[in-house]
Amino acid sequence: DTISGLFILEQTETPGLGNKITFPDWLNQFKGQGTVEPLAVVKSGGTAPGAIDAITGATISSKAVVGIVNRAVSETRNLLEPGHIGIIRNGQP
Repeated sequence: DTISGLFILEQTETPGLGNKITFPDWLNQFKGQGTVEPLAVVKSGGTAPGAIDAITGATISSKAVVGIVNRAVSETRNLLEPGHIGIIRNGQP
């Protein structure tokens, strides 16, 4: 029910802008966030649960990472629901 951390394996973002998605200061925002409600990108200074500060000048990159995390959490939660373990969806277990 809680995100323990996030690591970006590969990116091709603009140096000094979008590549900030790999910086520990930005990634640390995900640590400790709950997974019951989707995360949301906010302008700097968001303190609400699930709020992830957008990178200035790279809002699209920020939203893309948050979207990937939300999708992964949702898909994992669905797989772990009682009675759904082992069901194959779209050719994938």
